[in-house]
Amino acid sequence: MEQSMITLPPINGFDGFDALIQTWLFFGLLNEILGTLFTPSQFVRTINSQDRPSQVVDTSDLLPVLDVWVKAVQQPGRTKVQKQAQFKHITACLQLTNDVFRGLECNDQLLPNRLIKHSIVSVAEVLFDAAYQAFQSRELPKVPIHWVRFYQDAETSLQLSRHGFCPSEIKRISTHSRLFKPIIV
Repeated sequence: MEQSMITLPPINGFDGFDALIQTWLFFGLLNEILGTLFTPSQFVRTINSQDRPSQVVDTSDLLPVLDVWVKAVQQPGRTKVQKQAQFKHITACLQLTNDVFRGLECNDQLLPNRLIKHSIVSVAEVLFDAAYQAFQSRELPKVPIHWVRFYQDAETSLQLSRHGFCPSEIKRISTHSRLFKPIIV
């Protein structure tokens, strides 16, 4: 039986919590939104790390897949009811992802690795923008989803600084994010 992303997988202790969050929210979100266009192996690469192979998540193929998905969603012949149902499901999955991270912020012991959190949140934001592009219609419900709050922390600013961003650029990124988010679909 296939399980929907909306149902939390069983948690057996907290070992592997990062793996659970990554599998459930990252791969689950891609599967729920892209449907038959989603192939998990397309987003996993094997690299040599410290003289041994290691698997990493790689989203370099995501934008081309999203282009195909947007065109498929916009194909003529789909009824307004079909589009609304698909949009409702997509926004429910995105809202769930957002709600999970908001909930995790309240429990320091359950916070996933920052890099995993940022990868999931950034993919969710890209999927959110693709859904907005695919379902350009005033007849669809408006759904506010706030993503920027998950990027704005001291560690993110420190990482930007370490990668050569000057303080004014970091401030501008933060200000830009607050001005244009949340996006209302």
